[in-house]
Amino acid sequence: DLEGADQELGDYVISQSSGRTKAVAHDFTFLGNLGPGALLIGAGYLFGRLGHHDRLAEASSLSAEALLSTGLYTTFLKSLTARTRPANGGTGDFFQYTPQGGQVPTSFPSGLAAAAFIVAGVFSGVYSDSKWMPWVAYGPAGLVGWSRVALHRHFPSDVLVGAVLGSSIGRMTVARNDGAGARLAEFAPFIDPETHTEGVVWTHSW
Repeated sequence: DLEGADQELGDYVISQSSGRTKAVAHDFTFLGNLGPGALLIGAGYLFGRLGHHDRLAEASSLSAEALLSTGLYTTFLKSLTARTRPANGGTGDFFQYTPQGGQVPTSFPSGLAAAAFIVAGVFSGVYSDSKWMPWVAYGPAGLVGWSRVALHRHFPSDVLVGAVLGSSIGRMTVARNDGAGARLAEFAPFIDPETHTEGVVWTHSW
């Protein structure tokens, strides 16, 4: 089953991550966090604007836009699926709205993996004529995803789904900015932070 396979693969990654390897995992998880990530994107935007590197400024701006919208999607999915994280004895069961023993039901999908692959998707899309950009963008994103498993924060499938979600939204953001595939109407998850209720909203562009 999914939970068993996830645990087996996750345990293998953890067993191979010790010493210097684990330190590297901490470094990539740190880079994927909100503060450092926002700082890097902001620095990229400012450098692009001040240095007249228009595509760098565009990629940084679109990354920030995509990250904001994807935060809603991942929060919605985490609340809906309520999958326990591997720490504190979590076995990756879904729909655990009242977990036991301090377990945290916010494992699926990995928000950091989604964020890292959003940036990778955007930069690869903006620099679509570059052969090296996919390696530069997706390489670190993959390491961020690996770090979440190595540090026992997520199961492998959490990272995989987060990566697919992030990369897809990143490329869709670039396509919409270029005028391709723009939609007049779309559905999006909605979360009210005051009442802690979730739902879906429909928006229409005239």
